[in-house]
Amino acid sequence: MQNSLTKECEFYRLDYWVKRNGCSDRTQEDSFEGDVHHISWTCGGKAGALQHWKVDDMGKFSFPVYFVWLLTVAIQLGHVWASTEPNFSQLAALELPTHIQASEIIMKFFSGFTKP
Repeated sequence: MQNSLTKECEFYRLDYWVKRNGCSDRTQEDSFEGDVHHISWTCGGKAGALQHWKVDDMGKFSFPVYFVWLLTVAIQLGHVWASTEPNFSQLAALELPTHIQASEIIMKFFSGFTKP
């Protein structure tokens, strides 16, 4: 039985990267009362070599009707830089700050690897 996050992984083509890199041992951690989902795989013996983060509260709008055209554009963009502080990406898509800080997550990810 597939849950919505499994289907979403297929949508984002994560299944391609899992197969391409020979990943296994999928783990999932949900936080912020189930609003943030972190899915991680072990690839080549390195835990966390493939990761996917999703924040459910991003993409929910509560703006007046006269923003309909802007909302359509923002919904079509469908992706912003996750941050706990306002940033241009969020403002352009009419989003608000969220629970996670993408910059910190990415730096932590890269610090786990060294160039051979």
